Amino acid sequence: MPSVTQLLASEQRIGSVGGEIGVVSASPTVTASAYSAGQTLGVLLTFSGIARAADKSFVLQTVTLQSKAAQTGIPIDLVLFNATPSSSTITDRAAVAIVAADYAKTIARVSLADWTGLGTASFAQALNLGLPIFPVSGTADIYGLLIARAAITPASTSDFTVMLRALRN
Repeated sequence: MPSVTQLLASEQRIGSVGGEIGVVSASPTVTASAYSAGQTLGVLLTFSGIARAADKSFVLQTVTLQSKAAQTGIPIDLVLFNATPSSSTITDRAAVAIVAADYAKTIARVSLADWTGLGTASFAQALNLGLPIFPVSGTADIYGLLIARAAITPASTSDFTVMLRALRN
């Protein structure tokens, strides 16, 4: 009779069946004063470890933008990159200036405009995105940039947090 090897449940992988959910966040340092439409909120964000491992794809499902202050109806875009837009100038409270050399690094724009109040705090979400993404080459990371699409005044320098939820491959 042949012998049977049984694998017990553990964290070690031989392979994967089914999905794994990844949740990462980044918080830009912003200026606690008025921003105009088209200005960046903070500088380039790094979403470290959003993929299961280096060079593994994932499907971005949800983006949540949390604010410690009440926000209503102010649209903000999150632009995602699969590499550092190193030829571009990204400065807090300055007009967006992504140059042609960095266009190919842009992988998605997520619009966040539908705010939900939670007393003094609020959040906006983009749900059911289903965006297939590959991370920065050799890493499990992607980059992001918040852009105000209307005038906004953060309550503090640590007012915002961006959270990504993804199905990891």
